Amino acid sequence: MSLRKYIIDRIRGTPPIPEIPPKVMELTSMSEGELEKIEETRSKSGTGKYRKLYEKDGLTFTLVNYLIGKIGSQQGYWEGDPEIVKEAEAWSSLIGLKFINKNILKNTVLDGTCFIEMLPTKARDGIHSFKFYKIEEVDFIRDKENKIILDDLNRPLGFVITRNHITRKVYADKVVQKDDVILKARKGEDLRDHFAWFVLEGYGDSLLGISLIEPVYRSAIIRSNISDMVGEAAFRGGGIVAYYTGQPPQEVIDAFSRDLKSITRKNIFLLSDKWKLSTIPSPDVKEVYDMILYLADEESLGIGPPLELLMTSKGMYKTDLGTKLVDFENRISIYQEYFCHQFNIQVTSYLKKLWGVTDKQLRYVLTTSEPSTKTLRSRVLSTLARRGLIRWDPELELKIRKEEGLPTSFIEQQLEEWKTKKIKTEEDIKEKEIDVDQGEL
Repeated sequence: MSLRKYIIDRIRGTPPIPEIPPKVMELTSMSEGELEKIEETRSKSGTGKYRKLYEKDGLTFTLVNYLIGKIGSQQGYWEGDPEIVKEAEAWSSLIGLKFINKNILKNTVLDGTCFIEMLPTKARDGIHSFKFYKIEEVDFIRDKENKIILDDLNRPLGFVITRNHITRKVYADKVVQKDDVILKARKGEDLRDHFAWFVLEGYGDSLLGISLIEPVYRSAIIRSNISDMVGEAAFRGGGIVAYYTGQPPQEVIDAFSRDLKSITRKNIFLLSDKWKLSTIPSPDVKEVYDMILYLADEESLGIGPPLELLMTSKGMYKTDLGTKLVDFENRISIYQEYFCHQFNIQVTSYLKKLWGVTDKQLRYVLTTSEPSTKTLRSRVLSTLARRGLIRWDPELELKIRKEEGLPTSFIEQQLEEWKTKKIKTEEDIKEKEIDVDQGEL
């Protein structure tokens, strides 16, 4: 607002229109055209504000980490051909696959899409490391209408990588920088196989995902601003205020003000009747506190983990936590299956191609870490076993052992012996009774 307009408004008695600060402008609604523009440039818009919220806001940090921990808390295990499974387990341990998956999940939750590059060994006999890209550094090759170009197999035509002001386009058979071909694919090699991308939430007609922070970002910002206001009010409340009558000299007022700044409970003041000391009353923030809890609950609802699991408060909304846990576990299970599906299609298939075992079976699986889910599943298996609906066999035990992270060497050997017998009929199966006292079969 200009000074001239401010003076005219004061003379006319017109109340000045306050300027909207940038923080408040973040919360204003956008037009349909602006939303369409954001959708078109989702991969290039950058999600730095979501990462900043994750770094600065304690609740967002906790919710995201809790969700990631539940999705990928277990090491996971491999299924398929025994020899290839052993090789995959050794490879997973060598590169720290559990921690790589954690970073993939974190980037996916915050950015919506996580792009990685799988770097093969010099001998092209395996993957030795993964390179992570920021969401604004990688995009699919698009046409003039900003739509992703697909090939005849409905795969993206390629990728556009921009780093350090250098742009490269990766096609199936070559890598182009400006107009120069800087790398050609080997015979039978598809350079696009080096790249993988992961999403957890998105649309069926889009290859890009949606950040789990995006729907709750507005609520998180409002809650954070209100929390700052409550903290400021609590900090200012309880301050010392001095009342005086008459007109004491300014030197006396300044000296008394300096003394009050360093006051402690050990100080003794001798005051005349003209001076009175009191404290600034603390504002009542109960209603504001309830609003903070509501906004926090709204954010936890969007990201996933129930707020009651992470916070204990007198003002917490009382709901059926058991029902929330079941819904949350179902959501985690879907995320795990979806993540493993993408992992096996992109990473496992490329790993098998480098190992030269594309005809072998290999699959990566994540298991739940929720105690209630494990207990329920154990009860179901026990009930079926007691009723004779399922029987013991090495294959079943091997799967259970892998899910629980138990040793498997002995049962793998037993499974191999069991398979070599080629049991086909019911009569060939001899039931074994377990002697609990002797601990033998």
